[in-house]
Amino acid sequence: MARTKVLYLVNEFADGSSNNLVLTLIKGLDHEQFEFYVGGLKATGGPLEDRFGQAGATVVNFGMAPGRLGLGLVRQIARAIDAHDIDLLHTHVMRPDILGGIAARISHRHPVVISTKHNMAYVRGQTGWRVRNMVYWPTMRASNHVVTVTELLRQQAIQRLRLRADRITTIYNGIDIARFYQPDARDTTRAGLGLAPDAFVMTYTGRLIGGKGIEDLLRATARLAPDHPQARALIVGEGELDAPLKQLAADLSVTDSVVFSGFRRDIPAVLAASDVFVLPSFSEGLPLSLLEAMAAHKPVVASHVGGIPEVVTDGETGLLVAPGDVPGLTAALASLMDDPARRERIGSQGRQHVQDHFSVARMVEQYQTLYEAYST
Repeated sequence: MARTKVLYLVNEFADGSSNNLVLTLIKGLDHEQFEFYVGGLKATGGPLEDRFGQAGATVVNFGMAPGRLGLGLVRQIARAIDAHDIDLLHTHVMRPDILGGIAARISHRHPVVISTKHNMAYVRGQTGWRVRNMVYWPTMRASNHVVTVTELLRQQAIQRLRLRADRITTIYNGIDIARFYQPDARDTTRAGLGLAPDAFVMTYTGRLIGGKGIEDLLRATARLAPDHPQARALIVGEGELDAPLKQLAADLSVTDSVVFSGFRRDIPAVLAASDVFVLPSFSEGLPLSLLEAMAAHKPVVASHVGGIPEVVTDGETGLLVAPGDVPGLTAALASLMDDPARRERIGSQGRQHVQDHFSVARMVEQYQTLYEAYST
């Protein structure tokens, strides 16, 4: 029996959450049943390019020049679909959704198109958010099947687009839970980051872009400083807001209380060095960084937005605050700083919840079932 050929279409081979999901699927799905290809639109390459190949996928770089929209790649993608006899095209973000959806239609193969939607929409502060939101929802119509990473997003898509319920499925993101629990790395990682053993470390990991609320973490750090001089904000990641965030830290006079580590690959060790994980976003789907922190046995403080309440029960598996509520964020962090027993309890309950509901095995099994439904 011939294997079903699956092409994942991504923007670039950057080390981001949606690309890591693709990598996880390639590693976890049945290679006797499926043959995998990963197509990157941008010519920049990226750190995951080799890892896709090592996982057993054929990598295709479409070579889109910087600053281009990529519309000229449609025929190139269609030719790749035909050349590799692609049966199933799986896209994850808006540009691949659009270009891949058109390419699938004009190709001779006409593969089934599945699109995974990771976020509710683009928020104020993200590049081009107004224009992007004009086409965000309609792009879902280009797919044969839509996967949402939260049930809330599924219900919104059904209501806005009037899609049939059987054309849209919720599959929660999953993570390798054991990988993120590395308590023995705490002291060494702290020393490498210049963090004192008794510092109270409040960590954000992810891209430094608009809509993530990182500015509010810095403002909360400034509010905590007078009564909690041991408080330290650890900002892990890179992005367009790197310089503005450092300037804001200087303006708030908290430069000595903030560590900007830049991009790091050792996230499990970073989480081991942390006391609490903070995600004060204005919009989210189901953030992997939140699941990773919970798997690491860390209490989390996050905004009550998007799919986060489907993961975090306030006061039990984490603390929820309103987006943009700096006093509320400050109070939540202070309550955890002053109560080690509560930190331990919430961290333990959060880890158990992720283990029960957000494992890689569960996620891969659900995608396998979906792929099989369109492979027969």
